[in-house]
Amino acid sequence: MKFFKIVLFFFICQGIAVAQGKHDYMWMIGEGNLSGDVYPVGVEFNFNDQKLDIDVFFRPTDMYLTNASICDEKGNLLFYTNGCFIVDASHEMMMNGDSLNPTLYSDLRCRGDFPSGSVPQSMIILPHPHEDSSHLYYVIHQLVELGTQPVNFFLSTLLYTQVDMTKNGGLGAVTGKRQVIYQDSAKLHLSQLTAVKHENGKDWWILFSERKSNTYLRTHLSGTGFSVVEKQDIGFPVSREGEGGGQAVFSPDGQKYVRYTPKDGAYIYDFDRSTGLLSNFEQVLIQDTLGSSSGGIAISPNSQYLYVSNVRNLYQLDLSADDIAGSLLHIAAYDGSLTPFPANFYLMQLGPDCKIYMISTNGVYTMHIIHQPDERGAACQFEQNGINIWLATGERVGTGISIPNFPNYRLGVGPPCDPDIATSVRVVPGKRQELNIEIYPNPTTGQFFISFNNQDKKDKLTLSITDVTGKIVYFEQIMPTYAGRNNLLVGDHSLLSGLYFVTLSNSHNTQTAKIYIL
Repeated sequence: MKFFKIVLFFFICQGIAVAQGKHDYMWMIGEGNLSGDVYPVGVEFNFNDQKLDIDVFFRPTDMYLTNASICDEKGNLLFYTNGCFIVDASHEMMMNGDSLNPTLYSDLRCRGDFPSGSVPQSMIILPHPHEDSSHLYYVIHQLVELGTQPVNFFLSTLLYTQVDMTKNGGLGAVTGKRQVIYQDSAKLHLSQLTAVKHENGKDWWILFSERKSNTYLRTHLSGTGFSVVEKQDIGFPVSREGEGGGQAVFSPDGQKYVRYTPKDGAYIYDFDRSTGLLSNFEQVLIQDTLGSSSGGIAISPNSQYLYVSNVRNLYQLDLSADDIAGSLLHIAAYDGSLTPFPANFYLMQLGPDCKIYMISTNGVYTMHIIHQPDERGAACQFEQNGINIWLATGERVGTGISIPNFPNYRLGVGPPCDPDIATSVRVVPGKRQELNIEIYPNPTTGQFFISFNNQDKKDKLTLSITDVTGKIVYFEQIMPTYAGRNNLLVGDHSLLSGLYFVTLSNSHNTQTAKIYIL
């Protein structure tokens, strides 16, 4: 009976731990648009309710290589970012969430109809370590810049932006923007920004590196803020050719740090969560990857197996082996599938359901899955194109070469993931974004503005205003200015004092709101 109580207590605690650490249960991806639509297509992976639902919708936000998001502890989406601005849970730009990286690079990437950053692993979102400040979140981001002689991307500054979720009616607002964590003129490595829980289970270590160097930089995020950045020289330098094309991860148990670039292979280290120091460097060269331009890595939930991908092959290494390099196994070769572009192998991310998801280097409508990453060799059950994103209309939706950058939020609290989340995938039929009408000033003595969303700037709208008897007293057809948030001035309306109903319609939605004329 004692044994039964202990086992029961363990599973209850495990369930509570997972239920209270769902910061990574919503993935926001998707880029481009469907035929006839000007709005980008949003793809939402929702791991809540013990199953994976894939929801397709329309939003004025592209998600390309730069991708970070955060949920509350119960799995409710709070906000996400594409490197250009922060988007709240209503899929609108967060209050004061604009201009995250105001550089020449941003002028190139963050303007136009479909703005989005193009550097993977250049952002990560962490909750405030102090329990009394659980409403605060830190968006940690690399200030990517564009050089002109020669033309190239470079990185000189690591920043943080603070979000307060008590603001703006619970949708959150940026309360501190572009605060400097570390600055060093053009000497930092693009991408491969990672984080791991401190040994105390509350604080965080943030790890990044210098360019073309073996110098690693770390800062300790505690309840009092970010510590002074410290440096450590260890291992081999990383070549310039590998910059931006690989990936870095901590093992789910926080004891290993692995960094991979296509040019240099895998750099494997032990990590001390109490000091933030790396040790026991080992390099594993994977011959087939050395000529590739892109690749990624992920580590199994049990922290034993490292998966290394490039555009052509997927490999597995046993991190517990005495001879890690000698444990190399070839898992699969790219099968040549086109969906509609080459669905090859690129970045990976461990999901809340204990599976590893992999994207391709192209805007395809499929993703690859490692179903049993804790198993050796073919038993890991790698499935190419395991996810197909289809709409009820038969149209296919691209993933946008995008996958979020998450740490293990549950380290020290419970298991890294929940294997009981259903393996089946249900694609929810696409839905259009709501108009979300706002009228101001309201009440008004004269002219007023109607603010609304419109997913297609070619989609004509109709505006009608009716009185309390249902009589139409004003009618207008409108061509929106933007694909996104629009503001319409209603000036010479000749309306008498009283209550009116403002109705706005496009080909997808209709919404009515009240206006009071004084």
